[in-house]
Amino acid sequence: MDQTLEEILKGFSKRLGAARTWIVPGGTEHLSEGLPQGAVLGETLGHVPIACLDVKAEAAKAQTEGKLLVVDNTIASSYGCPAVRLGASLAVESLDAVLGWLGSGLIAVSVAKDMPQGLQDLAASFDERPEVSGRMLDELARALRSFDERRRAASDNAQVAASYLVCHPAVKEVRYPGLKGDPTQAIAARTLQRGFGPCVDFRLIKPRCDVEGRILCAPGNTWVPGGIASRLSVVTDEEGAIWTRLVCGHGKPEPLIEALEQTLK
Repeated sequence: MDQTLEEILKGFSKRLGAARTWIVPGGTEHLSEGLPQGAVLGETLGHVPIACLDVKAEAAKAQTEGKLLVVDNTIASSYGCPAVRLGASLAVESLDAVLGWLGSGLIAVSVAKDMPQGLQDLAASFDERPEVSGRMLDELARALRSFDERRRAASDNAQVAASYLVCHPAVKEVRYPGLKGDPTQAIAARTLQRGFGPCVDFRLIKPRCDVEGRILCAPGNTWVPGGIASRLSVVTDEEGAIWTRLVCGHGKPEPLIEALEQTLK
């Protein structure tokens, strides 16, 4: 029997260490809307190149300054990072990867048990938003049954791919929090759980932009977040350096490495 909405929300809250969770229409790009002035925004896994946020340290720092830490937990997910338990006042997560549906328009919003005064008005606004439709609820309940397995496989594939890329002669630099020696590896080890996420960033000795949007190991050459296929994109860091981002799917690792080898020839 599929979960009810209440059971789904309780599941998110339990994982994150939150008092309450809402699933509402919207996007994480609107994260700053409605937040109290001075809120500190961060991504548990994000940035270019990919890095892990020290949620516990940032939350403690924000508290000493009388501020709130609000995090986008989309890449790490509730499966991979209990952001609220670590000190975030509020965590949001796009549900695209859970549903396997790009542009689902749904986000999960979770708040701390000791909800700060500054978030109470925002929390009240979530109660006024439209409820999730029955059809969407059914889709979400079905998708959640396989999400942990899919996300674990994607993280495992990213670990394998990162280790492969480190040794590739065409690659100049690799960033992945699960790699020994990565700048945020120690932070990730105490912040993330069940792997280090599905994203690997790497710099080529000769940067290439022709890999943008390239889909790897995809039946029918299609890609969706949280799906079987992997995808490459071109991203730029704050200094203008070009990186290639690999978002790993949950397919077998051997075809992924073979596809990377062919792509980097």
